[in-house]
Amino acid sequence: MRSDRNSQILSDVRAALLEIQQSPKHAPVITVDSIKRIDKGALRAFVSVTINQKLTIHSCRVIHQDEQSPWVSLPQREVPDPDGGRSKYFPIIEIHDKNLKQAIERAVLDEYRKAAQ
Repeated sequence: MRSDRNSQILSDVRAALLEIQQSPKHAPVITVDSIKRIDKGALRAFVSVTINQKLTIHSCRVIHQDEQSPWVSLPQREVPDPDGGRSKYFPIIEIHDKNLKQAIERAVLDEYRKAAQ
C-alpha cells in the first residue's frame, strides 16, 4: 500500500534527522553529491546533498538574481493556479535546525562557486 510506504519513508526521515540532531556537538558532515547547471532565469543549478551519510536531499536549488548573492532553496512543489494565475510553491522538506540549514547552504554554495570557476 502506498500509504504504508509513505508512512515508513516519513518515519525513516524523522529518525535520520533526530539522529543527526542528537549527534555530538560536531558539525554535520554535508556532502554535495551532484550539481546540475541549469542557468534558466534566476535558477542556476539543481543540487543533491547528503547529511552524515544518513539522509540525501535531492532537488535543492541554487538561485542567483542579478545584483544579489546566490542562495539555496530546499525542494518544493509547484501548484499551478487553476485560474491561470501565478503558481504557488510549497516546501517538501523544512529544516528547523538553524545550524544544520546554514551548514547545508554553506556546503552547497561553496561547491557551486567551485564548479562555476
